[in-house]
Amino acid sequence: DQVAVLDTRLGEELTRLGTHRQPRGVLVTSDGTTLVVSARAENTIDLFDAASLEAQGSIEVGADPWGLAIQADGALLYVTHLLTGELSVVDLATRTVSTVIRTGPENNASRHVALHPDGRRAYLPLIRSRTSNADLDFETTIMPRVAVVDTFKDEAEEALTVANALRERLRGI
Repeated sequence: DQVAVLDTRLGEELTRLGTHRQPRGVLVTSDGTTLVVSARAENTIDLFDAASLEAQGSIEVGADPWGLAIQADGALLYVTHLLTGELSVVDLATRTVSTVIRTGPENNASRHVALHPDGRRAYLPLIRSRTSNADLDFETTIMPRVAVVDTFKDEAEEALTVANALRERLRGI
């Protein structure tokens, strides 16, 4: 599997980087030195030198890594996990997972993560699939949510149910 590198001024492809299977998330570290790619099928994060585009190794992070965000100081990388809704915190200096934050039971489909500018909170849009629900109807089984994680305490604070927050403004999901 590959990630294409583009010249945005010319609109041309410069090269392709070989990654582990099923690359999903891509970002450049805040200092501009490292390209980070999540590879879902191999449960890894691939690292590349942003200038030379040479591979710098990979980090095993757990099943189905997808969305990526990085702290402003570049020390910690946040990785969402598609099927669990978990958020892994990766120390880029040691290249290890320092903690895994659980966002709640039956949370999944976590493809993105956004950090608040002050770095204190991470927001994960996801789906709560209540497969344990005996009724199995859409309104009570599948709920769009946003998990709010306190990045200083490394714990989920709350999950905002999108449908409840939007109420009468909601036209469809």
